Amino acid sequence: MAILRAWIDLDEAVHSLVFVPPSERYSWWGKLQQESCRGLKRVVEQAMGAGYNVRIKQLSGLYADICASSKDDQILDFRRANARILD
Repeated sequence: MAILRAWIDLDEAVHSLVFVPPSERYSWWGKLQQESCRGLKRVVEQAMGAGYNVRIKQLSGLYADICASSKDDQILDFRRANARILD
């Protein structure tokens, strides 16, 4: 489970950083984000194969709609801006 937690932390870190302007999906950063997702999915499959009950969900959309799904978010005042989660 330590490996799974490390992959989750890595994937969240990679997806939390945003370039201004946002990077193109097929740029080196976009490819790194995609590879991070693929790696996490492989580790989740291994954990499930070992008998662990694991569920991951890719969050996207308006921050206000999904902020309750992520316990470690920084507190933001999302009423002022139409903040979007980029995927």
